[in-house]
Amino acid sequence: MARMILLAVLALLVGWLIYGGYVRGRLRRVYGRMARLHAELSGAGEALEQYISLMQGATRRQALTAEERLSGVLEAAHALMRQMTDGVQSPWQVGRAARETTSWERAADRLERTAAELQTELEQLRKLERRVQLLQEERRQELHRLRSRAAAQRLSGVSEELERIAQELEEAEAIGVFDPAGAAERLADIETYTAALERRLRQRQRDRA
Repeated sequence: MARMILLAVLALLVGWLIYGGYVRGRLRRVYGRMARLHAELSGAGEALEQYISLMQGATRRQALTAEERLSGVLEAAHALMRQMTDGVQSPWQVGRAARETTSWERAADRLERTAAELQTELEQLRKLERRVQLLQEERRQELHRLRSRAAAQRLSGVSEELERIAQELEEAEAIGVFDPAGAAERLADIETYTAALERRLRQRQRDRA
Protein backbone atom coordinates (compact mmCIF):
# COMPACT_ATOMS: atom_id res chain seq x y z
CA MET A 1 0.00 0.00 0.00
CA ALA A 2 2.78 2.37 0.98
CA ARG A 3 4.56 1.51 -2.25
CA MET A 4 1.49 2.37 -4.30
CA ILE A 5 1.18 5.67 -2.51
CA LEU A 6 4.85 6.38 -3.13
CA LEU A 7 4.50 5.53 -6.82
CA ALA A 8 1.45 7.77 -7.08
CA VAL A 9 3.32 10.63 -5.43
CA LEU A 10 6.29 10.10 -7.72
CA ALA A 11 4.02 10.03 -10.77
CA LEU A 12 2.36 13.23 -9.62
CA LEU A 13 5.74 14.82 -9.02
CA VAL A 14 7.03 13.79 -12.44
CA GLY A 15 3.88 15.08 -14.08
CA TRP A 16 4.18 18.31 -12.15
CA LEU A 17 7.80 18.73 -13.23
CA ILE A 18 6.97 17.95 -16.86
CA TYR A 19 4.13 20.46 -16.84
CA GLY A 20 6.41 22.99 -15.16
CA GLY A 21 8.97 22.47 -17.90
CA TYR A 22 6.28 22.98 -20.52
CA VAL A 23 5.20 26.26 -18.87
CA ARG A 24 8.80 27.45 -18.60
CA GLY A 25 9.28 26.64 -22.28
CA ARG A 26 6.28 28.82 -23.14
CA LEU A 27 7.71 31.56 -20.98
CA ARG A 28 11.09 31.39 -22.73
CA ARG A 29 9.41 31.55 -26.14
CA VAL A 30 7.28 34.58 -25.34
CA TYR A 31 10.29 36.31 -23.76
CA GLY A 32 12.28 35.59 -26.92
CA ARG A 33 9.51 37.05 -29.05
CA MET A 34 9.56 40.27 -27.06
CA ALA A 35 13.36 40.44 -27.12
CA ARG A 36 13.35 40.15 -30.93
CA LEU A 37 10.54 42.68 -31.25
CA HIS A 38 12.37 45.11 -29.00
CA ALA A 39 15.56 44.75 -31.05
CA GLU A 40 13.73 45.23 -34.37
CA LEU A 41 11.85 48.30 -33.17
CA SER A 42 14.97 49.80 -31.63
CA GLY A 43 16.63 49.62 -35.04
CA ALA A 44 13.56 51.08 -36.70
CA GLY A 45 13.52 53.87 -34.13
CA GLU A 46 17.11 54.85 -34.91
CA ALA A 47 16.35 54.96 -38.64
CA LEU A 48 13.18 56.96 -37.99
CA GLU A 49 15.07 59.46 -35.86
CA GLN A 50 17.46 60.11 -38.74
CA TYR A 51 14.53 60.43 -41.15
CA ILE A 52 12.81 62.98 -38.89
CA SER A 53 15.97 65.10 -38.77
CA LEU A 54 15.77 65.51 -42.57
CA MET A 55 12.04 66.11 -42.93
CA GLN A 56 9.82 69.17 -42.59
CA GLY A 57 6.13 70.07 -42.55
CA ALA A 58 3.46 67.40 -42.85
CA THR A 59 6.01 64.62 -43.34
CA ARG A 60 7.82 65.52 -40.14
CA ARG A 61 4.53 65.59 -38.22
CA GLN A 62 3.57 62.15 -39.52
CA ALA A 63 7.00 60.77 -38.67
CA LEU A 64 6.89 62.25 -35.16
CA THR A 65 3.50 60.63 -34.58
CA ALA A 66 4.92 57.30 -35.75
CA GLU A 67 7.92 57.78 -33.46
CA GLU A 68 5.62 58.36 -30.49
CA ARG A 69 3.71 55.16 -31.23
CA LEU A 70 6.95 53.24 -31.70
CA SER A 71 8.25 54.49 -28.35
CA GLY A 72 5.04 53.31 -26.71
CA VAL A 73 5.40 49.81 -28.14
CA LEU A 74 9.06 49.68 -27.11
CA GLU A 75 8.20 50.68 -23.56
CA ALA A 76 5.39 48.12 -23.41
CA ALA A 77 7.67 45.35 -24.73
CA HIS A 78 10.37 46.24 -22.22
CA ALA A 79 7.83 46.31 -19.38
CA LEU A 80 6.51 42.91 -20.40
CA MET A 81 10.01 41.46 -20.46
CA ARG A 82 10.63 42.87 -17.00
CA GLN A 83 7.39 41.32 -15.73
CA MET A 84 8.48 37.94 -17.03
CA THR A 85 11.92 38.31 -15.47
CA ASP A 86 10.52 39.40 -12.11
CA GLY A 87 7.54 37.03 -12.21
CA VAL A 88 7.11 33.59 -10.74
CA GLN A 89 10.36 32.46 -9.12
CA SER A 90 9.39 29.23 -7.35
CA PRO A 91 9.32 26.09 -9.52
CA TRP A 92 6.40 24.90 -7.39
CA GLN A 93 4.12 27.77 -8.42
CA VAL A 94 3.30 26.11 -11.73
CA GLY A 95 -0.38 27.03 -11.68
CA ARG A 96 0.36 30.69 -11.17
CA ALA A 97 3.14 30.56 -13.75
CA ALA A 98 0.77 29.03 -16.33
CA ARG A 99 -1.83 31.74 -15.75
CA GLU A 100 0.68 34.56 -15.96
CA THR A 101 2.36 33.07 -19.03
CA THR A 102 -1.00 32.90 -20.81
CA SER A 103 -1.56 36.56 -19.94
CA TRP A 104 1.91 37.47 -21.19
CA GLU A 105 1.36 35.55 -24.44
CA ARG A 106 -1.80 37.52 -25.12
CA ALA A 107 -0.03 40.78 -24.35
CA ALA A 108 2.79 39.76 -26.70
CA ASP A 109 0.27 38.99 -29.46
CA ARG A 110 -1.25 42.46 -29.11
CA LEU A 111 2.14 44.15 -29.17
CA GLU A 112 3.21 42.21 -32.26
CA ARG A 113 0.03 43.22 -34.09
CA THR A 114 0.56 46.86 -33.18
CA ALA A 115 4.21 46.64 -34.22
CA ALA A 116 3.24 45.11 -37.59
CA GLU A 117 0.82 47.98 -38.23
CA LEU A 118 3.52 50.46 -37.28
CA GLN A 119 6.09 48.80 -39.54
CA THR A 120 3.63 49.09 -42.44
CA GLU A 121 3.17 52.77 -41.67
CA LEU A 122 6.92 53.34 -41.60
CA GLU A 123 7.33 51.51 -44.90
CA GLN A 124 4.71 53.78 -46.46
CA LEU A 125 6.62 56.80 -45.20
CA ARG A 126 9.82 55.48 -46.77
CA LYS A 127 8.07 54.90 -50.10
CA LEU A 128 6.35 58.29 -50.09
CA GLU A 129 9.21 60.18 -51.72
CA ARG A 130 9.28 57.84 -54.71
CA ARG A 131 5.49 57.97 -55.05
CA VAL A 132 5.58 61.77 -55.01
CA GLN A 133 8.18 61.77 -57.79
CA LEU A 134 5.86 59.64 -59.93
CA LEU A 135 2.93 61.96 -59.16
CA GLN A 136 5.01 64.98 -60.14
CA GLU A 137 5.79 63.40 -63.49
CA GLU A 138 2.09 62.63 -64.05
CA ARG A 139 1.11 66.23 -63.25
CA ARG A 140 3.80 67.57 -65.62
CA GLN A 141 2.47 65.39 -68.42
CA GLU A 142 -1.10 66.52 -67.72
CA LEU A 143 -0.02 70.16 -67.81
CA HIS A 144 1.79 69.60 -71.10
CA ARG A 145 -1.33 68.00 -72.62
CA LEU A 146 -3.50 70.88 -71.46
CA ARG A 147 -1.14 73.45 -72.93
CA SER A 148 -1.04 71.56 -76.23
CA ARG A 149 -4.83 71.28 -76.33
CA ALA A 150 -5.34 74.95 -75.54
CA ALA A 151 -2.84 75.95 -78.24
CA ALA A 152 -4.37 73.59 -80.83
CA GLN A 153 -7.86 74.92 -80.15
CA ARG A 154 -6.58 78.51 -80.03
CA LEU A 155 -8.42 79.04 -76.80
CA SER A 156 -7.99 82.29 -74.95
CA GLY A 157 -8.61 82.94 -71.29
CA VAL A 158 -6.88 79.83 -69.96
CA SER A 159 -3.26 80.96 -70.02
CA GLU A 160 -3.47 82.42 -66.52
CA GLU A 161 -4.90 79.17 -65.16
CA LEU A 162 -2.21 77.16 -66.89
CA GLU A 163 0.48 79.40 -65.42
CA ARG A 164 -1.07 79.11 -61.97
CA ILE A 165 -1.03 75.30 -62.26
CA ALA A 166 2.58 75.44 -63.46
CA GLN A 167 3.50 77.60 -60.47
CA GLU A 168 1.73 75.25 -58.05
CA LEU A 169 3.56 72.30 -59.59
CA GLU A 170 6.91 74.06 -59.29
CA GLU A 171 6.27 74.76 -55.60
CA ALA A 172 5.21 71.15 -54.98
CA GLU A 173 8.41 69.91 -56.59
CA ALA A 174 10.47 72.32 -54.48
CA ILE A 175 9.10 71.05 -51.17
CA GLY A 176 8.99 67.40 -52.24
CA VAL A 177 12.57 66.71 -51.14
CA PHE A 178 12.00 67.67 -47.50
CA ASP A 179 8.24 67.27 -47.21
CA PRO A 180 6.90 64.59 -49.57
CA ALA A 181 3.63 64.36 -47.62
CA GLY A 182 3.04 68.08 -48.04
CA ALA A 183 3.98 67.81 -51.71
CA ALA A 184 1.50 64.95 -52.15
CA GLU A 185 -1.27 67.16 -50.75
CA ARG A 186 -0.42 69.93 -53.21
CA LEU A 187 -0.23 67.48 -56.08
CA ALA A 188 -3.70 66.22 -55.21
CA ASP A 189 -4.98 69.80 -55.44
CA ILE A 190 -3.20 70.24 -58.77
CA GLU A 191 -4.88 67.08 -60.07
CA THR A 192 -8.25 68.59 -59.14
CA TYR A 193 -7.39 71.85 -60.96
CA THR A 194 -6.17 70.12 -64.11
CA ALA A 195 -9.16 67.77 -64.24
CA ALA A 196 -11.58 70.70 -63.95
CA LEU A 197 -9.72 72.66 -66.62
CA GLU A 198 -9.65 69.66 -68.95
CA ARG A 199 -13.41 69.24 -68.61
CA ARG A 200 -13.90 72.89 -69.55
CA LEU A 201 -11.61 72.60 -72.56
CA ARG A 202 -13.52 69.57 -73.78
CA GLN A 203 -16.79 71.40 -73.32
CA ARG A 204 -15.51 74.37 -75.34
CA GLN A 205 -14.42 71.99 -78.07
CA ARG A 206 -17.90 70.45 -78.17
CA ASP A 207 -19.50 73.90 -78.23
CA ARG A 208 -17.41 74.84 -81.25
CA ALA A 209 -18.27 71.67 -83.13
